[in-house]
Amino acid sequence: MSKKQTLLLISRFCEKMLSKVSKLSPAKVNLTFKVLGKRLDGYHAIETLMQAVSLFDRLHFSFSSDTITCSDPSIPCDSHNLVWRARQLFRNATDIYEPIAIDIEKKIPVQAGLGGGSSNAATTLFALNEIFQKPLSEKKLVELGAELGSDVPFFFSTGSALCSGRGEIFTDQSHLNKGLTIVKPQHLHLSTPEVYKHAIVGEGLEHAAFKVLPELKQVKANLLEIFEEVIMSGSGTAFVCFGQPKSTLPDDFSSFACSPIQKNSGEWYTLEHVQSV
Repeated sequence: MSKKQTLLLISRFCEKMLSKVSKLSPAKVNLTFKVLGKRLDGYHAIETLMQAVSLFDRLHFSFSSDTITCSDPSIPCDSHNLVWRARQLFRNATDIYEPIAIDIEKKIPVQAGLGGGSSNAATTLFALNEIFQKPLSEKKLVELGAELGSDVPFFFSTGSALCSGRGEIFTDQSHLNKGLTIVKPQHLHLSTPEVYKHAIVGEGLEHAAFKVLPELKQVKANLLEIFEEVIMSGSGTAFVCFGQPKSTLPDDFSSFACSPIQKNSGEWYTLEHVQSV
């Protein structure tokens, strides 16, 4: 039997057996962040401790068509979307071109430093590989993820990792052992490339984000009056807050009570992986 015939049989089997596959796509937070320098390829070398948390998008995969849809109308569903690009990379790597519809159910705020798009891309790679009987190794999935974005490989970690290089190299760590609250000012958004333009070697990205969007500095000051500890996640505009809030948040702030997630290598994220804290 030829490779093409084998792939066709696999896809037909999947079509019959799996009318719909759904996967959780978690947010990440940056608990530490340090810019180490500017690389020759134009990227910044960084070191950051990332943690996956229980704020999820959901991705639904079916054989009904070859479309990508999203519950958030502001998010493009064409080649600008990392899910579209992840699907294309998987196809190029496997020669599997069966139509796959992907519906993105968004809950993770965008342009917030929470890795929603990167998580969606990683989830797409993992799910397609699973649906088509794992033609690619996890190492190859990580390599494809790195082509899509610096944060994508992290989601193939165990959920807690120290990330280096431009962010794509990860070393698994012990998971965070306490709960947290993610707070996002609804009216403030930041572009990651724009923040990096103002990055200072030896520091995190808070200074750069505050320079691009001065209102964020006051947001953090206000949050420090409510929570014990406040850390900006990635390039912002979301903040990771620890401790019980002393007062209620303003109405124009979105907040999400979260727990850390820890999974085994080779698995994907489920509600069972949410840690009790």
